[in-house]
Amino acid sequence: MSKVVAAMSISVDGFVGASDPEQWFPVRNRVHNWVFDLAAWRERQGMTGGQHTISSELVAEEFTSTGAYVMGRTMFDFGEEPWGEEPPFRAPVFVVTHREREPLRVTPGDGVTHLYYRCIR
Repeated sequence: MSKVVAAMSISVDGFVGASDPEQWFPVRNRVHNWVFDLAAWRERQGMTGGQHTISSELVAEEFTSTGAYVMGRTMFDFGEEPWGEEPPFRAPVFVVTHREREPLRVTPGDGVTHLYYRCIR
């Protein structure tokens, strides 16, 4: 039987996101800065270098154990262009939204990732 593991970043004071992405992104960078220099995160983004720490090992383990990703439309909208033809997920991605759109199919280096953009009502 499969198991579902949910993971998300949250600040110490409980901030997860904002309804206005312009408000969220400056805060998002402060919440996530710790991960950007980790070797595992940088490798997944197609970058070199980074810190080889226990945190990097935990991030690498999370990447290898993830069977699929679920994200909201805002994350997809902001990521679609920078991700380009090689998104960093290496697993199926499901975008939860109320807007209809055709699935985006891309081919990263080590397999096929399908970004399913389904209308959920």
